[in-house]
Amino acid sequence: MAKFRHVKNNYSVLFLVMILLSACSDRAEENKSSVDPKPEPLVASTEVSAGGNIAAGQARAMVCRACHGPAGISSNDLWPNLAGQKKDYLVKQLKDFRAGIREDAMMAPMVRDLTDEHIADLGAYYSSLPE
Repeated sequence: MAKFRHVKNNYSVLFLVMILLSACSDRAEENKSSVDPKPEPLVASTEVSAGGNIAAGQARAMVCRACHGPAGISSNDLWPNLAGQKKDYLVKQLKDFRAGIREDAMMAPMVRDLTDEHIADLGAYYSSLPE
């Protein structure tokens, strides 16, 4: 029983982190005019990577970092590493989460409002990172 309490507590903490990140994201949208719209890219080639903009993906990945790590390497075995994954694989998984084909209570609210362009940008960004 103690094992399950630990897992339940992890989900509670993660849920709170998601709420905080959502609030920060909303606030960032409100203050967009005061923020530099082009973040410093992590990779040398930042423009377009066959169907996705790496720099735009990096900016959109701010929310993803809470679970998948700042460089796409997760510190928790429950969440996969995204760095170095194949772009088409990442795009398919995100679209499947968004469509409800692949179900996950944590991912559903994260992908709900992503457009195909956002998903392509995230795929381009994470596939450009070293594993």
